[in-house]
Amino acid sequence: MLAIAPLLLDTHRNTWLQESRLDRMGGGLVVDKKEYVMTVSSSPFVCRELDLEQGLLLIGGPEFDFDSFPALAEQFLTQIDATVVERELNADLHVWLIDFEGCRLMLKGEHYAGALWLEWLSPNDSETLAFLATLLTG
Repeated sequence: MLAIAPLLLDTHRNTWLQESRLDRMGGGLVVDKKEYVMTVSSSPFVCRELDLEQGLLLIGGPEFDFDSFPALAEQFLTQIDATVVERELNADLHVWLIDFEGCRLMLKGEHYAGALWLEWLSPNDSETLAFLATLLTG
């Protein structure tokens, strides 16, 4: 007799797990776990912390390295509907000047720490950072 359990959400690995149980004549159970891509998440990027005094919005998202940052950053910019104005590459830090609805912000990514964040260019941009934080928590 084969019974398939419902899908279980593994939030740590961002996957769905399905447990299949097979009852055998000897009374034992064999458990087979199959992974499925999680599709319920509306966004891979979330607000981790907003510091309006320092003008920082720390962003949680997928892991990245030096070479994968551009693709990850483009994915993030697509999510928030922003565009790249200028790109600068330092030894271990990616710095992009972006435009979000007429407001210029700095998108920065440091691959050794796995850190991704937005910085304002002026304290007048605090409302924009606050709005983006709410956008990324929704």
